[in-house]
Amino acid sequence: MKRSHVPADLQYLTDVIGPRLTGSAAMRRANDWTARKFREYGMDSTWLEPWKFGQNWERGPMTLTLVAPHKRQLYGESWAWSPGTKGSVVGDVVYVDAKTGAEFKQRFGGKVK
Repeated sequence: MKRSHVPADLQYLTDVIGPRLTGSAAMRRANDWTARKFREYGMDSTWLEPWKFGQNWERGPMTLTLVAPHKRQLYGESWAWSPGTKGSVVGDVVYVDAKTGAEFKQRFGGKVK
C-alpha cells in the first residue's frame, strides 16, 4: 500500500493517453504503455495479442445546423464506430422519441436512416 503506483498510473492513462475506444490509436498507446509498465514493475514476460476489430475509429468534430426555416446551431454527439457521412448531408428533421432499440425498430424501422 505504501509503494502503490495506482494513482500515478491512473492519472497517466486518463490525462495523457485519454479516452481509448477499441481499435483506436489511443488504445494502442495504452496497450504499449501498459506492457512497458509491466516490464518496469518486474514481469519477466509481456506481449500484446493481435485482435482484429472492425474499423478503427476516433471521435472527431461534429456540427449540426438547422438550415430552415431559421438557421441555428444544434448540439449533437457521434456514436462510437458509426460510419461518417463523407461530407455534408441535408435532410428533413425527424423526431425520434423511441426509448429502446426494440421500440425504435417497431416504430421507425426502415423509415429513417
